[in-house]
Amino acid sequence: MVIRPATERDIPQLLELMKGLARFEEYIDSFGVTERHLLEQGFRTTPPDFHALVAHTEDNRTLSGMLVYYFVPFTALGRPTLYIKEVYVAEPGRSKGAGTLLMKSAARIAHDHGCGSMKWQVADWNLDAKRFYERLGAKANPVWVDFIMNAEAIAALDRAP
Repeated sequence: MVIRPATERDIPQLLELMKGLARFEEYIDSFGVTERHLLEQGFRTTPPDFHALVAHTEDNRTLSGMLVYYFVPFTALGRPTLYIKEVYVAEPGRSKGAGTLLMKSAARIAHDHGCGSMKWQVADWNLDAKRFYERLGAKANPVWVDFIMNAEAIAALDRAP
């Protein structure tokens, strides 16, 4: 299994992996990422809004997995945090070590950038993912609860007196 940074040439396959995750997590109806978004925000913006690692076998350039991340430069630790936005390995690549290698590569990048932590979210119902991350040494955060505002709530708060 080869893990490497995504390139512009990977955009069509990277987008398909993202759609695969959106289908798996059942938010494909609201999925709005396009090839143009990936090109502009990941490869044409300096610094990029996100980074991506991809997985494929040495003999096959078809991508079987991806890990999308960005850095939160300032945290209470006084060190950056590597925030993993998406991790997904498609069915043909599962049980071949791609997920572990993607996470190890992210850990290497976090270490090289002096990060004090790596963070990500897991759907509460995704027990397989929870077990996978726990095997890698991660722990669920029992203290902090995620909150979210959709576009309508943001607009309403912005208009509020």
